Amino acid sequence: MNDRAKLKFSSPDPETQEVIVNRILPDNKLEPIGKIYLDYNIETNSSMYISTNNKGEEIFLPTTDFTDIERSFEKYSNELNEISYIEEYENRKLSIKHLRQWTTKPTIRLINR
Repeated sequence: MNDRAKLKFSSPDPETQEVIVNRILPDNKLEPIGKIYLDYNIETNSSMYISTNNKGEEIFLPTTDFTDIERSFEKYSNELNEISYIEEYENRKLSIKHLRQWTTKPTIRLINR
């Protein structure tokens, strides 16, 4: 089985050079999980890739290698998948617990005299 996360990187925005990173969900919908910005330094004539999550928080160290960013986002996507599975499991577990309590709840019958 392929352990690589399914990701889609958008084309850079012409004005901001921003790349949106989406993970591909099992139903083939795209979910944005982060952004990549290109920080160009004129003085040193170099550029760095800066990665953020959806909240705008920097999640990886800036780097000059886009391949490092891809690998980091693959790991990040896998972590998000694990969190999603755990949350879904807990929600289902709670739903089943409530359902069992509801179905095993004794009914009170009043006797008319």
